[in-house]
Amino acid sequence: MLAFVLFTLGTVGSPLWGGSVLAPTDELQLRSPYQDTGFAGIPVQNTYMDDTYNAVIPDTILFANELKEGHVAAWNPYVVGGVPLGSIPTLGLANPLTLPYYLLPDALAPGYVKVLETVFCGIMTFLFLRRLRLGRPAAVLGGLVFASSAFMIMWTNWPHTRTAAFIPAVFWALERLVQQRRVRDAALVSLAVGGMLAGGFPAVTAFTLFTAAPYLLVRAFAAYPGQARRALGVVAGAAAGLAGAVALVAFQLLPFARQMSQVLIAGREQQSDEHLSAASLITSIAPWALGSVAPSRPPEWYLPVNLVESMSYVGAAGLVLIVVAVAAPWAARAFLPRGTWSFLVLALGIWVAVIYTAPGAGVVHHLPVFSTNFVGRARSVVWLLIAALAAIGLEVVLRRREAGAVAGGRRRRLWYAAGVSTAFGAAGLVILFQARQVTTVGRADAVQQAERMRQLDGEVLVGVIFLAVAVAAVVLAWWSGGRRGPLWGRVRVGAAATLPVLAAAQALTLTVPYLPRVDKDTFFPVTQTHRYLMEHIGHDRFSGTWGGMQIGADSQLRLRALSGHQFVNRRFAELVQGIPTKQLESSTWLDLPARADVASSPVLDRLGVRYFVTSPSDRVFGRRTPAPKGGTPVVVGRARPASRPRGRCARWSSGRSVRCPPARPTRWSWRCSRTPAGGRWPGHSASPRGSSRDSRSTSRWRPRTCRRAAS
Repeated sequence: MLAFVLFTLGTVGSPLWGGSVLAPTDELQLRSPYQDTGFAGIPVQNTYMDDTYNAVIPDTILFANELKEGHVAAWNPYVVGGVPLGSIPTLGLANPLTLPYYLLPDALAPGYVKVLETVFCGIMTFLFLRRLRLGRPAAVLGGLVFASSAFMIMWTNWPHTRTAAFIPAVFWALERLVQQRRVRDAALVSLAVGGMLAGGFPAVTAFTLFTAAPYLLVRAFAAYPGQARRALGVVAGAAAGLAGAVALVAFQLLPFARQMSQVLIAGREQQSDEHLSAASLITSIAPWALGSVAPSRPPEWYLPVNLVESMSYVGAAGLVLIVVAVAAPWAARAFLPRGTWSFLVLALGIWVAVIYTAPGAGVVHHLPVFSTNFVGRARSVVWLLIAALAAIGLEVVLRRREAGAVAGGRRRRLWYAAGVSTAFGAAGLVILFQARQVTTVGRADAVQQAERMRQLDGEVLVGVIFLAVAVAAVVLAWWSGGRRGPLWGRVRVGAAATLPVLAAAQALTLTVPYLPRVDKDTFFPVTQTHRYLMEHIGHDRFSGTWGGMQIGADSQLRLRALSGHQFVNRRFAELVQGIPTKQLESSTWLDLPARADVASSPVLDRLGVRYFVTSPSDRVFGRRTPAPKGGTPVVVGRARPASRPRGRCARWSSGRSVRCPPARPTRWSWRCSRTPAGGRWPGHSASPRGSSRDSRSTSRWRPRTCRRAAS
């Protein structure tokens, strides 16, 4: 238990007391206006969590703030023309694990959501394993293995983990239903599945049900052999529980079904060769063997499938105990409910083949859910099977059941255990060989390949050390269990206690470098550009660009943006695709380039776009003309030389000079010809769009006359 608590606290760390924020908003500074207002150069801790700061967190904060004001925001009008918000389950807003957003300050909420989902999934795994007749130490270890699994860590701050946290609750409720056959147990199935349906990621729910359904059948008919009526009654109760779950969340599922029938869905079809590389299994004991998540810790992850999807961390202690559970079926079956061991091993083998091999992926890629969702996301339910087997392995070690009185039977069992151990070892060598082969992927030169190889060898060595300690602890616990005396009892307890401590310690080597803990000042800072837009935009929209305004990040400020990271309505997509250059290359990503023909498109007028926001580093719009020599600065407003402007504005006026004081008048000057030596004012271009659609920029030295852009 102590190991689990230390893992939970160590995983979140300083965000618990407000010392930092568990969110990747440090990456905002890669775009204007953040990079122009003092945030440039902040090291980015994790470059793989973009969706969370440009969609999930801002929209969740928007809903939470509206709720605190007494409004249930069913609609979000601030991105891509407007999308459903609280009326659909996409963000998991009705999931109980989202509660910290509704009770705590915005900056504290992500950290406490992580604590809540970690504790919840650990407790539910514990309860499920106790239903399988495992002791408390083994059940706690199983909860730790699942809570520290690759899926639960990699998808932090997405709704995926809040959905996956209910997976052990589903299996616990089904096992209760099999054992007790009561109406209240069917109601628990409704609550568990309902929590998943409200979690915001239907694919995880579907993968769970694909695994839970055969588990229920196996357990029902194994628990009641020759009593088909009772077994079918259990199945009927589970079906009623599933129907109850759908009814429980129908207020979101019905609008969601309607929305998905109207949105643009393109490029999401899965192919038979889309699966995880077997080389990524090296991360089961060496999480950083194939690269890191930050440029400051090279080499960065280099497999074709990104790290969030590929990470397969189990931990050395968990892996050793899985081998014990598979190698000693006679010992495991002695205390497990009938059919449990066979199902867990068989289901794990099938899922591994489907996720990590081409033949397995080829068999299922045309099936519902699999055809439009990457199969690697089934790791969510696979890691519950892994956690269960690891806990069973520890229980086998702790119970120290002898193999029987017949010598021949004992020899066969020893040969079987040796064969299983050898097979796992051989598989590990094959995986290591493939991991060394993939160090040459991409356009890696000799230096990069050598760097990758050093990283791989060093991380694998650390993993092997953890593995050796885990093996030694298991062997010592097993051997001392067959000896009498208080000394050997203490040795046995100490060796067994080493395993959860080892699991927690190695898991922290994954969670601490992966989860970002950023300064509170970087948590959606409000710049002068944002203030200007909030004061002037009214009910109109602004359009951000590739280098200016992070898409989706401003919805929590209630700024209406054309851009965003959401599924878009098909009719809206048809209109947007009338803008010059190709839009919506991804069906969920709308972000415009900083081009004059885009800024002057009549489609933006139709969409109510008043401001077109670009970065100071973008090319200036308009016709280039030679700069007159000996130009003098133009002072706009009262002088305030002590400070430089943080934002800019300009109004179009065909054929005339342009002057527009910023919201806080200060000393600055215009330039229209070419970029002056030394650069421009730091800041952000926020230009009202007029009928003439002229463009402008500012600079430090020479005045500029802004004229209508050539078309």
